[in-house]
Amino acid sequence: MPTLPIEIHDVIASHTADDDLKSLGLVSKAFIYPTQRQLFRCIRIFTFGKSDNLASVLKTSPHLAGYIRKFQVGSPLERTTSIVQILVLLQNVRDFVLGPSFQRLETIKFQKFQPPCVVALKEVLRRSTLRSLVIMCCDFPSISALADLLRQASPHLQALSCKNVTLSSTVSTPEEINADGPVLSLSEFKFQDEPYRMCLLPYLFLNTDVVFHDKSSLHTLHFACRFIEHHATLAKILTRIGPSMHELHLREVMSSHPNMQDYPDNQFISFYTCTSLSSLTFDLSKRRTWEQPPFSPISISLASFDPKNNSLQHLYIHLGLLSILKLTHFPYGEVNYPTQYHFPGLPDYHKEQHTRQIDDARTMINVIAKHLQKLLSIEFFISPESPPRQGEIEKAAQRSLTLEKTLRLLSAEVDGRMEGVNISVKAVTG
Repeated sequence: MPTLPIEIHDVIASHTADDDLKSLGLVSKAFIYPTQRQLFRCIRIFTFGKSDNLASVLKTSPHLAGYIRKFQVGSPLERTTSIVQILVLLQNVRDFVLGPSFQRLETIKFQKFQPPCVVALKEVLRRSTLRSLVIMCCDFPSISALADLLRQASPHLQALSCKNVTLSSTVSTPEEINADGPVLSLSEFKFQDEPYRMCLLPYLFLNTDVVFHDKSSLHTLHFACRFIEHHATLAKILTRIGPSMHELHLREVMSSHPNMQDYPDNQFISFYTCTSLSSLTFDLSKRRTWEQPPFSPISISLASFDPKNNSLQHLYIHLGLLSILKLTHFPYGEVNYPTQYHFPGLPDYHKEQHTRQIDDARTMINVIAKHLQKLLSIEFFISPESPPRQGEIEKAAQRSLTLEKTLRLLSAEVDGRMEGVNISVKAVTG
């Protein structure tokens, strides 16, 4: 019987569910290595017990460490022995995650890591195969300590993600600062910060004492923060790195400040310097109210583009189901409310909200037609609450169709300036 090529074995293993991989390895000797490569491609260690078990396996079969492409470690770094043995063997790791699991809402402290663990961790970051680094729910004693860690990954690191990273102190002594250290050249950066935590952004992009990142290399930025004071920092960063940006994702930005007329001038997010930006995403899906127009902050931001010098081609907008409740009855639909919701003045109140949302949507379309003349597509995504309540997925699909018709009608009002722009609205069901 002719044998299959090795590549076919790898393809079969890659399409096999993790629970069935062990059984696949027992089918034939030819499947042993392909299944091992799949089983060890992604390893997550959150407990001392799992750390000890993995160290024992790799000690017996060290070739398995070469199959590990993604590795995540949290608390075990607070203890030496087994985790150091594992880190030393990670020769081919491509994606490294430093932080606890999503299910455990805890913060690990870098200052509690044992010295041998820190040495081994820095050695992993120096691997030429490393392309992506994620640091989440981790507290560093100072920005210099974080800078020293990140500089180990220069110059091969391409993507950095910081999620809820905090600093115990913002003060760095002259002895801590290494101005001559290597500089990172990231192409992608993701930042997520929880409210009332110390914002890391100023130290990554605006600090003049500790410079460890070449800002001109950054082409993709993901930013998520509900804390309104941090938006001023983002505004300053976009002013500095705007000319090099190609792709920008903003999640929950401005959603915590619904009245944009009262928004401080120094906290407006301007895209005037983002002349090379080709893709922009606004994610306001966490807004849980329909009383504030969802398009007002978007219109104000888009109006900051230089009409004669911008390259934006694709605009993505994520909205919550509840935020478009009134908008989707435009232009001819009658709103019929159950009897139990009737009280004096309710029809007039809803009519006012309905008119307000239509006016804001019309303003947004006019801003797009005036400022984004190279735009090719606008995609809206309507998300129900998570987890969705009964009937919400069907409502999202139904209102997506109505919203798309609404936006097309509004686009027809701008004298053909939106003719080349494809508008689509999709319901998020997964």
